[in-house]
Amino acid sequence: MALQAIRSLLLAMPEAVSYPDMRAFIDRSVAPSSLPCWDYAPLACAAVGAPPTAALPAAAAIFAQLAAIHLVDDLLDEDPRGLHHPIGVGRAANLALGFSAASHRALAEAELPAGVEAELQGRLAVMAMATAKAQAEDLASCADEEAYWRIVDMKTPPLFGCALALGARCGGATRELADAIAELGLPLGRLIQIGDDLGDALATPASPDWSRPRNNLVLHYALTAPHPQRERFADLVEASSDPEALREAQALVFACGAASYCVYRMLEARADAQRRIDALALADASPLTQLLERLCAPVRGLLRQSGADPDEAIAAFEARARRP
Repeated sequence: MALQAIRSLLLAMPEAVSYPDMRAFIDRSVAPSSLPCWDYAPLACAAVGAPPTAALPAAAAIFAQLAAIHLVDDLLDEDPRGLHHPIGVGRAANLALGFSAASHRALAEAELPAGVEAELQGRLAVMAMATAKAQAEDLASCADEEAYWRIVDMKTPPLFGCALALGARCGGATRELADAIAELGLPLGRLIQIGDDLGDALATPASPDWSRPRNNLVLHYALTAPHPQRERFADLVEASSDPEALREAQALVFACGAASYCVYRMLEARADAQRRIDALALADASPLTQLLERLCAPVRGLLRQSGADPDEAIAAFEARARRP
């Protein structure tokens, strides 16, 4: 969905257009190179047989809620790239509150059937509360991989599932079908989170993840899995602000099997998502299938980097997964 349509909807709100920080944020927003999660709503809408434009209020609500989440996440992570640096912590926190309210207003002003708006408002609120709880837990270091997955499953899938459900309901899907489509949020959320972890682990200069390495699957594996360079990697994590140490640590991510493990878990999530899509009674499954393929771009890149053919590797993995 065109970002301009979302901008126009949000800036039609008198409070938004007269709020300088919010207007500036909306005006300078650009579509990311990867598929943004607010586009999941029109894709789900199309999958149930409605025009994607019917999901504009849902897409705007997710855009606004995601803006709030990112503003708070940057504050919690003390991210040096966060908006709180140029405008101040107080204004950034207040802007997050404003965007959270704008997300609900986008749904309130939509022309939805009786009862549907209240349901969608409830879905949005449940998602926001789940995300807040997960962000609070994410402040602590994950003791083990089980804790990592527990936080991931609370943090990312609810947002994706909500976007899909809102889009499906705006397209006229039954509540039961929307619930089933929302369950795609779990494997898609895992797929995206692992890809983000890989990107953050390999970014230069060192991303904030290096200060809490056990909350990043790549770094967690390299710190805890048995391999000859584990102690060396732990030392390099402590020195990751040094470019030479970071380069050596990033090379060890591949040498110790951490990147390969992440590829395995991404393929696992992809297979789960495809099974769920195949089981849905959709007017047109292709929008969700195409969504899944776009989200698999990072794992395909890693497979090519390792010398494997992505299509052959994915087919072989799924064939093994289907064996009894």
